[in-house]
Amino acid sequence: MALREGLEVHCVVLKNGFCVNLYVGTSLVDMYVKFGFLGSARKVFDEMSVRSLVSWTAVIVGYARCGDMSEARKLFDVLPDRDIAASNVMIDGYVKMGCMDLARDLFDKMKDKNVISWTSMVHGYCEDGDVVAARFMFDCMLVKNVLSWNAMIRGYCENRRPHNALKLFWEMRGSLDVEMNKVTVVSVLPAVADLSSLDLGVWIHGFVQRNRLDEDVQVCNALVDMYAKYGEIGKAKLLFEEMNEKDTSSGVNGCAKEALEVFAAMLQEGFKPNEITMTSVLSACNHCGLVEEGRRCFKEMERFGIVPQIEHYGCMIDLLGRVGYLDEAENLIFCVVALSVASSV
Repeated sequence: MALREGLEVHCVVLKNGFCVNLYVGTSLVDMYVKFGFLGSARKVFDEMSVRSLVSWTAVIVGYARCGDMSEARKLFDVLPDRDIAASNVMIDGYVKMGCMDLARDLFDKMKDKNVISWTSMVHGYCEDGDVVAARFMFDCMLVKNVLSWNAMIRGYCENRRPHNALKLFWEMRGSLDVEMNKVTVVSVLPAVADLSSLDLGVWIHGFVQRNRLDEDVQVCNALVDMYAKYGEIGKAKLLFEEMNEKDTSSGVNGCAKEALEVFAAMLQEGFKPNEITMTSVLSACNHCGLVEEGRRCFKEMERFGIVPQIEHYGCMIDLLGRVGYLDEAENLIFCVVALSVASSV
């Protein structure tokens, strides 16, 4: 429902006196929260003569979503008869803010927990870089679903623990209670690529095709990246060309000449590169010593509206240093220092 229609409905509610109805009031709170109008949601909530647990949770969700955990906590603390759903909202909010101490304190105080509670903590610790605490939470779970397994596998990959990620992936495959999905594929493929487990990568690709997951752009991106890291540029390029939908991270890795061909194809199709795309392109040029191509791509970043970051400078400095352009590399080093000083102010 569009905002305009929602406002019209609210006017009808006020005109006909339906605002005293608990379900109508709760629906209005939920509507304004989803539109991001916390002030209007709170006004409707405050004017409700009778509130349900759903009403309280809806407005708490609104504050948590916009990052105002202080106001969310104030409401949560006076919430009568708290349930798991409200507690999970608070934990999720703390996790997204990186406040794991507060999340853990609330988690420990919960009388009842469900798979969402545990998975939020696993995800939070992984995001915080504490995979030991995340795995402890994961192992304590009496019931796990695909989200739980995916969170832990992705956490290992993001924290550079590919061996642990693959070991857990095989444990997941041995479980009769859970079936891998597209998120599992995207989560585990970085570990497959890092460890050069080509046979497993090919098996996963087959699983993707059998289950028609190759229509998902993120899955295809992960497969393209995996094949490129193996050096299977032909397969990566073919997969990229067969994608029904592409985004700016699709298909720019591996052998420089092939990578630049894919990059050129992306530009011809009207895709605007982002910072990650340009890092991949410059890295490819660096690996194969293509100085002129690297210079050209680096200069074109301005045309694409991309401000070079330390990663981009690093690729160019390494490329120029390898071929003996030390003065030019040194000038870029000064730029990196200036960038670091500016970002720390």
